[in-house]
Amino acid sequence: SKKELSINVDNDAFNASYEKKLKDIKKGAKIPGFRQGTVPDNLVLKYYHDKIMSETLEKVINEATTSALKEQNINPLNMPLVKDVKIEDDKSISFKVQVDVYPQFDVVKYKDFEFTEELREITDEDVEEQLKTLQLRNATYNPKNENAVAASYDLLTVDILEEIEGMVEESKDFTFVIDNNDFHKDFNESIKGMKIGETKEFIIEYPMEHPDKRFAGKKVKYVVCVMEIKERILPELNDDFAKDVGERFENLDELKKNIRENLEQNAKTNAKNELTEKILKKIIEENPFDIPDSMIIKQAELMAKQLLDNYGQLYGKDVIKHFSIDKIIEDMKPRAEFQIKAALIINKITEKNNINVSEEEVDKKVEEYVEKLQKKSEELKELWKRNGMLQTIRDNILIDKAHDFLVSLNRIEHKRISKDENIKSSVEGEQ
Repeated sequence: SKKELSINVDNDAFNASYEKKLKDIKKGAKIPGFRQGTVPDNLVLKYYHDKIMSETLEKVINEATTSALKEQNINPLNMPLVKDVKIEDDKSISFKVQVDVYPQFDVVKYKDFEFTEELREITDEDVEEQLKTLQLRNATYNPKNENAVAASYDLLTVDILEEIEGMVEESKDFTFVIDNNDFHKDFNESIKGMKIGETKEFIIEYPMEHPDKRFAGKKVKYVVCVMEIKERILPELNDDFAKDVGERFENLDELKKNIRENLEQNAKTNAKNELTEKILKKIIEENPFDIPDSMIIKQAELMAKQLLDNYGQLYGKDVIKHFSIDKIIEDMKPRAEFQIKAALIINKITEKNNINVSEEEVDKKVEEYVEKLQKKSEELKELWKRNGMLQTIRDNILIDKAHDFLVSLNRIEHKRISKDENIKSSVEGEQ
């Protein structure tokens, strides 16, 4: 996936380009005592030699590189990297050029393997946990009286003075929920028991692995003044609650039924996605090939940006500006490499086996979304065509068809697993 060319340019080519650049510079040269365009060559060279030399060298190298790539039928994925430039006394030039190219590979081994599809069982406990999440999402907060103290899950408004290695930052009217993972656990514990109008000073020591590089491995002094304390009020889980969640639910049992159906559908989707990944990892292992670093870096950068955008929406843009984007990109590289190879393999397999996506299949999928979103079909399709969503739908259909095709060629054991087994499997997968 990486090509290197050794290129030689004879002195005639360099000298011809040099003379042309000299004439171009001479036309616009402005030197006291001479009209523009009449400056003698020796004076032009005296004042502009370095400029003529550097621009000639750049032009000659660019033209020679373009010609060599075309001659060798190489389509680079990135800007050529020029190195080891040597200029001889007679002005002949030699240099090397490195470029990344689209990987050339084939997929031969992709069937007759054995895999296990693990489907997570959905229990009453899972339904209750999801119901609890909905309850928390619909919580309200009422002000506590002036003598009340801050406790777990209270909503606080505070003024914070933060000092890190002599640098002080102040935040006014900052709101957060105690024990809601917005802050380090020691910060939450330090706030508990405070009253409205009370000010407290304390120090938190953050671990080296803390994701915010401002805090990692440092001691931070806080001065916190509590301005307001609100107590969380959870709605009662009854038929009225179900109706508030969605008009289509007549009672709590209908809501629970809907929650179970969604959880079961998510479990099926996750099992399918995990099986697809297992199959693709095995195919990559059996059909090794290289991809350019530039492709990996570009994908890792995209993934890092998406991660930070999501984090910014959850916690605010002021938080993410302190994260190390370079560290996140580096951590993303292994996953980025897998995603690129997986996409290339899917494309190769579908191409080899004439697996395509028809317009009718795309239209059918769009209609499914139309029904859910209650939009007009043509308007939605035109919008998605403009923003790239239509291509994403097409890609997802192709992935589903590739999945079904690969499943048909391999031996799949279907296994139902518990929540604990699912957690253990996920941890082992990450390791």
